[in-house]
Amino acid sequence: MAALLASCGRQPAPGPAWHLSVRGMTYAGYSARVFCGATSDARLGELPALHVNTLALVPVWYQATAASTTIAPWPGLSPTDACVLHAMATARRLGLRVVLKPFVDVRDGTWRALIRPRSWSAWFASYRAFIAHYARLATLGGAWALVVGTEMSSSDVSQPAQWRRVIATARRAFAGPLTYAADWPQYRSIGFWSDLTWIGIDAYFPLAPGPNPTEGQLLAAWQPWLVQIAAWHPQKPVLLTEIGYRSERGSTADPAVFNRAAPPDPALQVAAFRAAFRALTPQPWLMGALWFWWDNPSTADHAGGTLDRGYTPRGKPAAAVLARWYRRWAEAGGGT
Repeated sequence: MAALLASCGRQPAPGPAWHLSVRGMTYAGYSARVFCGATSDARLGELPALHVNTLALVPVWYQATAASTTIAPWPGLSPTDACVLHAMATARRLGLRVVLKPFVDVRDGTWRALIRPRSWSAWFASYRAFIAHYARLATLGGAWALVVGTEMSSSDVSQPAQWRRVIATARRAFAGPLTYAADWPQYRSIGFWSDLTWIGIDAYFPLAPGPNPTEGQLLAAWQPWLVQIAAWHPQKPVLLTEIGYRSERGSTADPAVFNRAAPPDPALQVAAFRAAFRALTPQPWLMGALWFWWDNPSTADHAGGTLDRGYTPRGKPAAAVLARWYRRWAEAGGGT
């Protein structure tokens, strides 16, 4: 453990070509034309200065309730295909690779991990149509990679055969790399990783409790999770398909909680970013990470700036931390 902790501040060691190759940000929007406007283009234009080379773009379709079997674009909320293609083209002009990461959300507010439809066979038929649509859009827009599902915890362990059919559907329409974004508690129990190009983990691992943990405490709290991943991973690159910390007091105890409504705390976000980069950078299995940049930009809580308590580092001290570490990753030879 002491040796592992001591290694966390060193320059990244040379490794496989994919090691630290994804210096990414996640860009999610929840309205029809959110990806089309001048504000969106300007936000994307800020990313190259942070040494970002990959954009994960998140369009969202919906089902009405957790029991529904139909997934479809929701008028006024789901980004239009034209706007998704616009954002993809804008990112590519900026020199960014695009990972298309379509979400399914539930209109009644149920978390997607708790979806339990009346019929799994009917739901998966609808889901395959959804992923086929975005696989075709990924091909049309020149995406680099496609995420075939995110945090579908109610089915990703119990329905592996259905998920293999989803993956096969995606492959028929998209020739690039495929991954799945597993919720952190159960990534080791998923049975279809062999069908995918990379392992994907949404890395909201609980860290040090309390309102004001130090960077050292956060770094130490990372170690059991790193040991767990290293002991498990099946010789494939691991991409952190989501990672982030809200800039509010106590956010590192359970980083997935997005509605804590605690006072703003940009300093804790800085400590969390530093600890995460120090912990993750030496790991030989790490392909890279997708942090949140612009999440639900229709609300002030996600616009950036020191009064924003959301996940984005935009306009906050954490942005400088991210830029510094992404520059190190680039200098180590990871990615383009």
